[in-house]
Amino acid sequence: MKKYFLIAMLMTIVLSSCEEDKIIFDGSQTLVAFSSNTVDLPIEIDATGSVDITVNVTTLSTSERTFNVTVVEDETTAGASSYSFGSIVVPANAYNGTFTINGVDDNVTTTPEKLVLRINEGPDYVTETESLTVNVFQVCPVDEALFTGMYRIDEITPFLPFSGPTLDNGGIIEVTADGLTRVFNTVNFPNFCSNPIPFTFNLVCNETVVPVQNTNCACNTGTDWFGPSTSGHANYDPNDDSVFEVTFSNDVQNDCGSGPVQTTYRFTKQ
Repeated sequence: MKKYFLIAMLMTIVLSSCEEDKIIFDGSQTLVAFSSNTVDLPIEIDATGSVDITVNVTTLSTSERTFNVTVVEDETTAGASSYSFGSIVVPANAYNGTFTINGVDDNVTTTPEKLVLRINEGPDYVTETESLTVNVFQVCPVDEALFTGMYRIDEITPFLPFSGPTLDNGGIIEVTADGLTRVFNTVNFPNFCSNPIPFTFNLVCNETVVPVQNTNCACNTGTDWFGPSTSGHANYDPNDDSVFEVTFSNDVQNDCGSGPVQTTYRFTKQ
C-alpha cells in the first residue's frame, strides 16, 4: 500500500511541475480587454484609412497607463506594410482608453484580409484571452446621394425552378444609403410570401456585392439564404446611377434543392 501511495505522490508532483504559472483574474487585479472582438478597417483606394479601438480596464488609476499590443503573426494575413498602430493609452481616472490602427492602400484589395492583435501581458495586470480581428480591405468612395431613390427592379435571369421571381419583379422600391451599403425593402418569392423585408447590397469599387443575408420565405430555414455571386459581380458606373445591376447567389444552402443559383436584377431609376 505504501508503494502505491508513494507512486501517486510522485505523479502528482511531476504533473504539477509541468503546469505553467498563470495569473487568473479573480477581481483583485486589473483586467485589460478589447471592447469588441472584430472591427473593420476600410482603406480608400490609393489612399489611407483608420479605425479607433476602445480598450476597457477594470480599475482606476490616478496616473495615465500604457499597454502594448502585439500582432498574432500566425493568424494574420494582412500585409505588414498596410497597417500600423501604437500603444493603448488609458487616461488617469478612466476605465477605458483607445489606440488607432492606421491603414494604407499597399497591395490591399476589396477582399478582406485579417490583422489579429493581442494585448501584451504585464506583471501587474491580467489580459483578456480573446484577440481582436481587424478586417482590412479596400473601398472606393461613392456619394451617398447616388444609387438611392426610387427604382424599378426587374429579374433578368431565369426564375428559380417552380418559385417564380426571387424579389419584387417589375415593382417600384426605394433604395437608401448607409455609407457604401444600399438597402431596400422587398418581398422574397412573391408567389409564396407577401411580407417585405430589407435586402442589402454593397458598392465595392465599381462592383455591386451582396453580403450573406437571410430570407423570410424558405422551404426550411432561411438562414444565410442570399450571398455573393460565384459567377462574377455586376459592375456599376460611379458617375451614372440611372441603371445598374445586382447579381447574387440565390438559395446558397440549397435549402429548396434548386440552388445555389446566380440571380441578376436590373435597377432602373424612376
